[in-house]
Amino acid sequence: FNTVNNCHLYNAHNTNNAGFGIYSFYNSDLTILNTEIHNVGVDGMYLRYTPNIEIGFCNIYDVNRRYFVNPNQTYSSGDCLQLDGYWDGFYIHHTTFDRTNGCGNKFDVIFASSVGLSNNATGIVEYCTFRTDAMVSTALHIEMGNGIIVRYNTFEGITQGIRLAGAYTRNNLIHNNIFSDCTNGVVVGYTYPSVGPAINTKVLN
Repeated sequence: FNTVNNCHLYNAHNTNNAGFGIYSFYNSDLTILNTEIHNVGVDGMYLRYTPNIEIGFCNIYDVNRRYFVNPNQTYSSGDCLQLDGYWDGFYIHHTTFDRTNGCGNKFDVIFASSVGLSNNATGIVEYCTFRTDAMVSTALHIEMGNGIIVRYNTFEGITQGIRLAGAYTRNNLIHNNIFSDCTNGVVVGYTYPSVGPAINTKVLN
């Protein structure tokens, strides 16, 4: 078990490690609490092959700053948080994900992977705040997973709140969220190259 607690992580622009606030690879039972992450080159947190994650009471903002010198995303593909590889059993709560610094590309949070790794992964996102500006397409992008629960969150911004992208995510439950000024609250659709749609989505209250 590894824990990051009560930390202030910032000014991560080292090209050798791609400029992450927290990078995890082949880890398990990682807990990140009460931590502020900002002024990073790419991702606030990039967690790959890290099941059973807990992220709580964190504040992640001012990420993907490489966009200012690389707007075409060849090396400015950062998010506040990306889960990649195998990531079953996550619990994300009471955290602010803020993409309002003018850096484009990607998302606040993305759950993605290669096909077959996390198609059946599940987890909970609750009591979080997501903020976007016009440069970011979607606050929460769910591309993999089975039965993910998204509840009691606030989505603030002028782009999409939640996007369920494609056939490799299904049976998700989205309820009791607030969407403020979003172009779309919840989008259920396909993903490249036209695989989909996500099925058995429930959006309530």
